[in-house]
Amino acid sequence: MDVEDFKNSFGNFLIGVPLRNGMDSDDAMNFLLMTADQNYTAMLRFRLVDKEERTFAAERFCFRGSIDDWIFLDGPDTLEKLIKRYVKLLGTESFFDSPYF
Repeated sequence: MDVEDFKNSFGNFLIGVPLRNGMDSDDAMNFLLMTADQNYTAMLRFRLVDKEERTFAAERFCFRGSIDDWIFLDGPDTLEKLIKRYVKLLGTESFFDSPYF
């Protein structure tokens, strides 16, 4: 989601809410977005599964409170195929939907 779209959609929730001195609702929204971005950074790794065959598994970190661990996405497969399949998802909402896309 675009930052400005997010602010336009949810910024009104902060109107009338007590904020720190010198902070307006736009500052508060920027702070919330920055905090969320710091806590939910896309994390992807390729774990070696078979040393002789050089096959890998793709995994992403799940930030859901009950999980907070690496979850399996795909594999075993060649590193090249996994990179082509998953690196393009970094920075998109689809990355957080995987492996369910």
